Amino acid sequence: MINKLKRHKPCAVILKYSLSTLFFISFTATAHQYQKIADLIEQRLSYMKYIAKYKFEKQLSVEDRTQENKVILNSINKAEILGLDKKSIKPFMISQINAAKAIQYRYKADWLAMPEKIVQHDDLAVIRLKISKLTDDIIQLIAKELKNNGQIKNQICSYINKIQLHNLKVADKKIICSSLEQISLKNKNTTSKK
Repeated sequence: MINKLKRHKPCAVILKYSLSTLFFISFTATAHQYQKIADLIEQRLSYMKYIAKYKFEKQLSVEDRTQENKVILNSINKAEILGLDKKSIKPFMISQINAAKAIQYRYKADWLAMPEKIVQHDDLAVIRLKISKLTDDIIQLIAKELKNNGQIKNQICSYINKIQLHNLKVADKKIICSSLEQISLKNKNTTSKK
């Protein structure tokens, strides 16, 4: 009996290290995905200064319901194509839109007190195209992560909390993080009924 255990011990050790290695690789891949998602969200929100400046100079309202609805609808469509639950992606998009509007309002308030000279690097339409591309990339990474791991874990919050943008507050990041964790894949029962 002891000889049998000795023979199988190397296999157990190899299996143990193999499983540990797989776990580490999976954890590292997830961490990398979360960092990429946070980086893209940061890039997306970094354009708000330029949108705020455009609206400030043109005396336009920060609120643009037509544009917001277009962004939400496009995001829902993209999410559905990628296999995400459309009801779960909507709060995430609304959280980003609300954070974007809050950033714009804060910039406009800052400029009322102390005007700032900003060189507009792109037309508003070009900036919106760039934001749209970033949004698609974010949704694509979220879908990939959900398909690989089944959920967005709360560790993503540590990456979202590292985002450092002027006029982006901790409360904005918490709402984005919370909505990110709620995103899920499409229910297979729903798709089979159609």
